[in-house]
Amino acid sequence: MPIPFDKFLGCFLGQCVGDALGHPVEGCGSDDCLDYLDGRMKPLWYEKAVSPGFGFGQYTDDSQMARELLASLTEYPKFDGNDYARRLRPLFEQHLVIGPGLACTAAMYRIAAGTPWQEAGCEPPQAGNGTAMRAAPVGMLLGNRPGEMIRVARQQGWITHRDLRCDAGSIAIAGAVSLALRGQCEPETFCSQLADWMSEADREFAEFVNRVPMFIADSPEEALP
Repeated sequence: MPIPFDKFLGCFLGQCVGDALGHPVEGCGSDDCLDYLDGRMKPLWYEKAVSPGFGFGQYTDDSQMARELLASLTEYPKFDGNDYARRLRPLFEQHLVIGPGLACTAAMYRIAAGTPWQEAGCEPPQAGNGTAMRAAPVGMLLGNRPGEMIRVARQQGWITHRDLRCDAGSIAIAGAVSLALRGQCEPETFCSQLADWMSEADREFAEFVNRVPMFIADSPEEALP
């Protein structure tokens, strides 16, 4: 199904904007996040928004790695892990990557040392969000072929993470983008479909997602526990 350009652009730019605006409060407590959202950002956060040399509004490795995946899939729609790894290496080797995670950095060092991309990812129990944060382009380009979408969502993640929870997280984000593109956003159906796709990788994680609609009517304070 052809994707209207405005939706394609909105998905990727939306990720970059969310990444840039959210990074200053990554890891902060809820009170700090609320202060930030209410427009009372502390001056220090502007200074440490990303890393030295980058001002507020700079997106991070989350969007950099998604950008390179998008470029790779545009050229190799079936996914070529060697091409994707080749695109990522200069970001790390030339210290151009912004705010990288430890697992992603370690995996890139292994690839630079000659480890095949399929084996470079960190082993369980390391299960960060590095694979999910870059999976949106998979849902954009392959959402009309769920089997291919699931396969590529998982494989692109193996470059940095090998935990099955990471596979499931990648499927969730790719699948969510695919469903949103088609306007299929009714909560119970949305989460049920994501859970079905995710169950191939991690049934426990999938069941958690399937339960999310139970908490929609709750306040954040009630839902959090």
